[in-house]
Amino acid sequence: MRRAVRVLFLTTALAPDEPSPAGQLHADWLRDLRRHHLVDVVAGYRRDRRLIPSQALGVDLCGKRGVGAAWALRRAAWRRARTFGPDVVVTTAPAAPRCGVPAVALLADLPDPADRLVTRARLSRLAGFARVLVPADAVRDALVDLGLPAERVLVSPPGAAAVRRSPPDGDTLRLLCSGPIGPAHGQHLAIDAVSRLSPVEKARVHLRITGHVEDPVYLGHLRVQAHGQPVALQPDADGPTDPLVGAHLLLALPLRAPATHTPLARALVSGVPAAWSDLPGVRALTEGLGLPVPPNDVLAVRDIIRRLLDDEPTVAAEAAALAEVARARLGLASAEARLKAVIDSVTSEP
Repeated sequence: MRRAVRVLFLTTALAPDEPSPAGQLHADWLRDLRRHHLVDVVAGYRRDRRLIPSQALGVDLCGKRGVGAAWALRRAAWRRARTFGPDVVVTTAPAAPRCGVPAVALLADLPDPADRLVTRARLSRLAGFARVLVPADAVRDALVDLGLPAERVLVSPPGAAAVRRSPPDGDTLRLLCSGPIGPAHGQHLAIDAVSRLSPVEKARVHLRITGHVEDPVYLGHLRVQAHGQPVALQPDADGPTDPLVGAHLLLALPLRAPATHTPLARALVSGVPAAWSDLPGVRALTEGLGLPVPPNDVLAVRDIIRRLLDDEPTVAAEAAALAEVARARLGLASAEARLKAVIDSVTSEP
């Protein structure tokens, strides 16, 4: 009988210390790895060391982002590997640690394949990985075109956990924007769409915007834009209930990639109607499921809201019917199986 594979898991963001969708996704990955392997953890933290696993090697990343955070994690990983003796390193940071064993990169974001400067910079940091798991075919194609060996780049949507929907009773249509708050993520488009409803329609809707603040100046602009509208801004909200539970419609309206995939994928697998910007990277993730709208088209978003106001039960039923398909493609179980197969493959190679 083969012994348990020893996995060293590295991440720069882990819930609940990092309450963003990325932090929750990394926590899901860690839980999946522990189901099949012997796992040790090197985790960055920015809020409180007590909010990451007590047995993990914590790395203070306060004030560090991007490459700086990745390199701090690499140094800590090298120290941990000397005592843990991993068979493989699995990391969410795009820089391969030098631990003397194969490394697997998990990329959950959606870089714009057309932005070749960004993609080329990422390529230089991915060269040391045995396998690179990317969320969409477009990202894989861009990396392969730039020279990363095709056999090392695998398409694997990161997986999303479903929530049990329970929208509150009443006539109010609850709209949600969940994810990083910044200009690239399009929260201003959602507010604009709501502002274009008639007074009678506005009385029946409520838009909630929640997520990690990437740009405080942009948040200030949103507060001005939301004044007098049926909109609640709740940045960095840590409530006991997932905001998706009570939503009738998720609005995912990025202006361009990269865009966080996680709230959108979670809405689709949960049967929550979801409107999303029809960008190539986002369409590749969703495979067309949900309610695509042309990028930057506020009137198209408004029309979807009006459709829900007119016939919410039908729209909800359509989303529920697609949820089973979405879970097969985007759910945690399928992502977990893909990751286990990759780890088994790289640890069995000579």
